[in-house]
Amino acid sequence: MPRSVILKRVRREVVLVLIWLKGKSAIRVFSVFRDLRRHRYWGNHFWAQGYCVGTVGLDQETIRKYVKWQEKQEQRQEEFRFNRG
Repeated sequence: MPRSVILKRVRREVVLVLIWLKGKSAIRVFSVFRDLRRHRYWGNHFWAQGYCVGTVGLDQETIRKYVKWQEKQEQRQEEFRFNRG
């Protein structure tokens, strides 16, 4: 099996695990902390849309840059929602 096929399959598996983990943990958080559901914080979305996965070589600076990028993405989404409605 070619290496590229293996890498694509591994990446897909990681994505599926992350989707499952984020979904189940959000359900659990909202069931334990019911006020979060009542006040509709974050539009009832607990996790951001993206994710960061690394196996080797991620250092603090790389993670910091990703978090800042993710914050900018969320701000853009909020501005878009605010300007639409």
